[in-house]
Amino acid sequence: MTTLKGTRTDKLPEKSGEYRFVRDEDDKSLSIWFRCPCGCNGVGRLPIQPHPSPSWAWDGNSDAPTLYPSVHNLSCGWHGWFRKGDWVSC
Repeated sequence: MTTLKGTRTDKLPEKSGEYRFVRDEDDKSLSIWFRCPCGCNGVGRLPIQPHPSPSWAWDGNSDAPTLYPSVHNLSCGWHGWFRKGDWVSC
């Protein structure tokens, strides 16, 4: 298991592990956009509940967020958790 320190950014994530909270166009839904922690340079979006499935539960901490369930990046195969602002691989 490896851990990558996540870094919150106010722009589109550019580096592996960076993430950003974004209000969706409807201004009601929240998502986290992230640069994949594996280093593949892929960008992903994690809709926060109550967004329709698939979506993730968020603990409400914007400085060191935790999401449930785990994150599986289908484009590269990375699978792990976003816990207390850190990316932890399975």
